[in-house]
Amino acid sequence: VAIAAALERLPSAPRPDQLLAVGSLYDILAAANSADRSSFVAKATTAFEAALVAAPDDEFVIAATAEHFLQHNEGRRSGPLLETLLKPDRPTTPGVRTWARMRLARLVASGGRFEDLRQAIELLKAAVDSGEDASAENLRLQLEFLERLPGEDTRGPRLKLLQTLKSQSTLSREESLQIAELLDAAGQPA
Repeated sequence: VAIAAALERLPSAPRPDQLLAVGSLYDILAAANSADRSSFVAKATTAFEAALVAAPDDEFVIAATAEHFLQHNEGRRSGPLLETLLKPDRPTTPGVRTWARMRLARLVASGGRFEDLRQAIELLKAAVDSGEDASAENLRLQLEFLERLPGEDTRGPRLKLLQTLKSQSTLSREESLQIAELLDAAGQPA
């Protein structure tokens, strides 16, 4: 009832931020109401797409729309939006660029194939190599993907990532154990 009243108060040509709010409300309803879920998701999608049409270059609109599609397992629709945010000539803010890279890497890796995991790792590694993003989150995500690579000895790259992570952050117990095991396997003291 409250949402219907809010929708009635929208102007005939809502602003992109208003459309994003409407889409978010429908996403909340979709999550809370399994009986009408598909109807609410469709309405949310319509609102997010309208916001994107109204503001196709707005990074917040692009990111919110990509997130909507990711939440609803629409990787084929979110991928191009994430890639837009990562274009080198695009003036995307660093925080949004980092977010988009992480989401795109997860999306690419979700294919589960060797090539998908490699591509996701390279996407993250390029950001480290360029100095754009050497965050602990980036390094941990690379570790996660390296551990999932089938049939490849990843001990060296994993050890290097863990040592870099140790130099900039506190390792978790699991990470400390991994680094000790990798050092032991390499014949180095822990």
